[in-house]
Amino acid sequence: MSSQLSLKKLTDIVEGVLHAGPGEASQQSIVGISTDSRNIKAGELFIAISGEHFDGHDFVINALEQDAAGALVSGKWYMEHGKRILEHGTVVSVPDVLHALQILAGWHRMQFDVRVVAVTGSNGKTTTKDMITAILETQHHLLKTPGNLNSQIGTPQVLLSLNASHDLAVLELGMNHAGEISRLAKMVRPSVAVITNVGPAHLENLKTLEGVGRAKGELLDFLSPDGWAVLNADDPYVMAQRGRTKARILTFGTGIGADIKLENSTSSIAGSAFELNDGSSYHLRIPGEHQVKNAMAAIAVARLLGIADDTIKSVLSALQPSAMRMCYLNLGDIQILNDTYNANPVSTVSALTTLSMTSNRKLAILGDMLELGEISGSAHRKVGQTAAHSCDILITVGEYSKNMTDGAIATGMSISDIFQCEDTSTAAEMAMSMIKTGDVILVKGSRGMKMEIIVEAITAFVKAEGYSACTS
Repeated sequence: MSSQLSLKKLTDIVEGVLHAGPGEASQQSIVGISTDSRNIKAGELFIAISGEHFDGHDFVINALEQDAAGALVSGKWYMEHGKRILEHGTVVSVPDVLHALQILAGWHRMQFDVRVVAVTGSNGKTTTKDMITAILETQHHLLKTPGNLNSQIGTPQVLLSLNASHDLAVLELGMNHAGEISRLAKMVRPSVAVITNVGPAHLENLKTLEGVGRAKGELLDFLSPDGWAVLNADDPYVMAQRGRTKARILTFGTGIGADIKLENSTSSIAGSAFELNDGSSYHLRIPGEHQVKNAMAAIAVARLLGIADDTIKSVLSALQPSAMRMCYLNLGDIQILNDTYNANPVSTVSALTTLSMTSNRKLAILGDMLELGEISGSAHRKVGQTAAHSCDILITVGEYSKNMTDGAIATGMSISDIFQCEDTSTAAEMAMSMIKTGDVILVKGSRGMKMEIIVEAITAFVKAEGYSACTS
């Protein structure tokens, strides 16, 4: 946060109204921001965000009593509570607190002449962001999105931590509705925009894949002509957005027209090796053929920013997957593919394809895929059809996943090899009752299903039962 930012200047930036408390607080410099009154530091600005489970306005007094520089609050809330608040400190009221936070973050970003790489897509954006970050960190001091703090609230908070020591930023942008990427892109002003793919995620809100593509394509609207768009040449919904920008375009994919083209690849549950059209070859320790595409996007960005291929190869070969994103757990006699962070039809089919690569007995434990709207039933059935050819035992979890069972049976999987469970606890117990030495187990489902509970239970069971532990 700029040391020159006072509450008065903040008020001008967000076009708010300053309500001064005791003393000369309006001239106090703001040293940072916080949305959590429990750990706010003296001199920080408290942002009273209203969320699904809480309203930050309920904690304004607590924040001010801990020597916050002030609080950014809703004008409507101030009209009702303002008089009793001012005896505790200064507040700035605005029509929309979140919008004001984003305006502030956008202003802050423009105080620095720094290149920004922005990544979005239906699948793989966090892994792609992590790959890009790992490569660029070898030569740059980066601001990066921690984990998947990619939301309308999280992204401005990350951006406001940009400072003069950073020479590059790599940010992940997420969305649930049309217009959300546009607001984030306007704020971050990317120099390089990456769209990994378009898939059936958030169809409950966006209705069609074309709608998802248009929403992801909003990222391109804010690229300057001297910027770069890095696009998946194999995805027609991504490529349909290329006309939205005058920036230069670099594509990656498996088709003839791709600039960075995959020539061949080999994959196993432990990783992948692949070669590109220029003869360069790479190795990944992250399982899944779809991860090769993510790596190709990262390679494209790294090359654009001048990173040598030897460095790219070295970083990618050592990179470990993010938590709960296709993590390969070798427990010795039992192996687990933990892909429990989230799920949609495309990513679930990709995970099942990876599982099918082993010759060992294969168990797939699949939870509901949420936010699919009208296609939910058919999407779950299609995943069940894929599972019938990819695993020996199928355990489904949740209401929607009953359609997976139907799809698997219709495709010829024996009903005796399919187990339908209402919740994760039941599924974990079911899996533990049938585990055998040598099994490979895939666990995947939407974030709301909390499928990691199953991974934790199986891992503890395997260790307690004395299966041979792997030390490598």
